[in-house]
Amino acid sequence: MKYLKLFEQFINEKKPAGAPDWHDSDAPDANGRFKDLSIKDLAAWLIKTRNKDVKKISGSLTQQVVFNRKSDPKYAEKMEKTRKEVYKQLGREDLLKEALLEKGYNMDDIHDLIAFHRFNKDFRKLSAKDKEWVENDAKERGFNESADITIGGKEYKLIQKGSKITLINTKLSADKFIFRNEKEFKAWADDQVEPIGGTQSSHFGISESVNNEDYLKKVNFILAGEKIEGLTGKNNKRIYGKINDVCLDNLFNSFYAKGDYKKDLDVDPKLPLIYYGGNSKEGLDFLKRYNVSEDVMYNLPEAMKVSGNKSDFYKMFKDTDFIPKAVYKKEDAKDLEFPIIAKPDDGHSGLGIEIFDTYEDLEKSKGKFENYSEAKDLDREFRVLLMNEDPVLVHERVSLNENEIKDKEADEQTEFTYVDQDMSKLDFMDKVNDICKKVREKLKLGLWSIDLMIDKSGDCWVAEINSASGMAADKMARVYVKVYEDFYDEKLPQEFKTHLNEEYIKPIYKINLKENADQIKRSKCCVNYQDIIDGKETIL
Repeated sequence: MKYLKLFEQFINEKKPAGAPDWHDSDAPDANGRFKDLSIKDLAAWLIKTRNKDVKKISGSLTQQVVFNRKSDPKYAEKMEKTRKEVYKQLGREDLLKEALLEKGYNMDDIHDLIAFHRFNKDFRKLSAKDKEWVENDAKERGFNESADITIGGKEYKLIQKGSKITLINTKLSADKFIFRNEKEFKAWADDQVEPIGGTQSSHFGISESVNNEDYLKKVNFILAGEKIEGLTGKNNKRIYGKINDVCLDNLFNSFYAKGDYKKDLDVDPKLPLIYYGGNSKEGLDFLKRYNVSEDVMYNLPEAMKVSGNKSDFYKMFKDTDFIPKAVYKKEDAKDLEFPIIAKPDDGHSGLGIEIFDTYEDLEKSKGKFENYSEAKDLDREFRVLLMNEDPVLVHERVSLNENEIKDKEADEQTEFTYVDQDMSKLDFMDKVNDICKKVREKLKLGLWSIDLMIDKSGDCWVAEINSASGMAADKMARVYVKVYEDFYDEKLPQEFKTHLNEEYIKPIYKINLKENADQIKRSKCCVNYQDIIDGKETIL
């Protein structure tokens, strides 16, 4: 009663001059949606429930920001991101500009963004919609990626590649300057009073080496297990030892979902995230706790859930020409053409897999299977690692025992050597590209792989896909480059790539050439391991 009386007093209290009348909101209760929904979904819900009324939507978000700014700054930041997402979904480019102003940019800052958008560090932090607005305005004002500029009384062609800025005299090409970033360029330009000729190569230019530290730990990596083996696999851990540990530690901000997701980790939710957490509770709790948006994730949990279940994947793509005929009940296997291969849905490394020549043999088995498919007369097997739809690398799976799957026991792992392939020599890459396109129409996987079977007639079949492929250091390095360049939309310096080649790729190739020489010889289209070790060819 006490609190009811206090509230009654508040309602009946004389309001200050100019204050609005009290009224109940006509918007539906949030029921936890502000916390539970992703930024995109929350924006869509607000637009729908508030009938696209920007004022109402912004008022709701502002309230959340004000109440939570000090107690939960990450939540408040999510509300601001949601506000911008609302503007995007409504196509309100005028409000996007306003949002930049609200973020602390003044008009001079915005003009700098427009004029130097390709090499402005702030530009790379903007959302895709903000970038689009800046680029369109830049075009309207005559600013391009390559532009003419007058400095010190001379006319230069200004060219930007990644963060690097190059000035070339339009009349004398030897009069050339190279800067590592916008800051160096502006500092130099401000000092130019008299014309300067020749090639600048001591402080800003060609001969100065890249600081590799600037390009490390720009990608988050969440693993499903408590140990690095969750990424590399036990076999890779055993063979490559510390190289994997050092590579992961140096390149990525890595987190282990089961071990530490409840701790106060230094997780930057704005960085791109390679998600290896699957559909596990620990992985999902990690994403929620650190407010990780789908916008920065390579691999979404729902897509990983399908890819991690062989039957679900087969059912989703049953009408395609790359999935073998399959059934999901033992009694239905009678309708298949034998021999067949039987698998558990969540198996890996060949565990639980058996091949049966007759239905009678299947009935005698004590194995637990959820997937039964027609076995193909295989010629070769490959694993294709992809970033979005682009192949990063192709491995041939060369078994230590040529009849290993046929001969092994159900509880035994298959032992393969993965031999790097020269993709220019493979005759099935067009088919791979077609498969990738069809898969990604339904599953938005960022970093994933295809286990590909080539039968004796040359036809391609997908055994399964994998969204958490085991990786040694040479693959980690390549993946890091692909994610960085895709997310930040800029090329990494060649000096940094050379560093990765020397530190992580060559050592792995040396080990492989020593340990797996016989399997490498058996692979028809492999890369020249020795040339890569000797530096005659480079991976990156």
